[in-house]
Amino acid sequence: MTAPEDSVRALVAWVEANLERLRLVPCVEVSDEFGEELLRVDEHLGVEVGEKDAGDREVIVTAFSEPRLFPLVQRIVDGLPKVPGWRFVALKPPRGFDFTLTVGKYPVDAEDFAFAPLPDVDRGIHLLHPERILENLSRKDAAELAWLVVETGIGEELASRLRHVKISDTDGGRGWHPIAELESYVRENVAQGAE
Repeated sequence: MTAPEDSVRALVAWVEANLERLRLVPCVEVSDEFGEELLRVDEHLGVEVGEKDAGDREVIVTAFSEPRLFPLVQRIVDGLPKVPGWRFVALKPPRGFDFTLTVGKYPVDAEDFAFAPLPDVDRGIHLLHPERILENLSRKDAAELAWLVVETGIGEELASRLRHVKISDTDGGRGWHPIAELESYVRENVAQGAE
């Protein structure tokens, strides 16, 4: 058995041993614990955990739009036990842009973003938000915000077609499109697997 398969098997065993204990734990704590175990499989994997509610608790295993890791994520999710009250999902599904993020202490509506192609950057887009949300963000945090908006809106598989997402809060004179059109733009204009 290969090392990645050993680590996947160890992750599955950890999940089986800990699901009951984690059932009523806040999502941040579940995410932290599960995330640590995922990092033992591959340092580029992550997890998003939904709040506990009346329905199933959703756990999304993510490869942060890295297509070479998609088969590994699928193997992990396929190997996880089917347990009432839990639903495991491989890769972030498309959810549209009707959601709100908190940036610092300010709520930001994703549907307020616009986008434009980056003509000089292969497989790149530029996101624009009309408010000055980036003033107190580091460059790294701004990049993470940009990818989070894109991956949540159009889903991780489609987002993986992109290689660069720039974000700003100044217009720059580009031909902007509503963020709701991003999914069709990527499907029609960004080839899958292009390098």
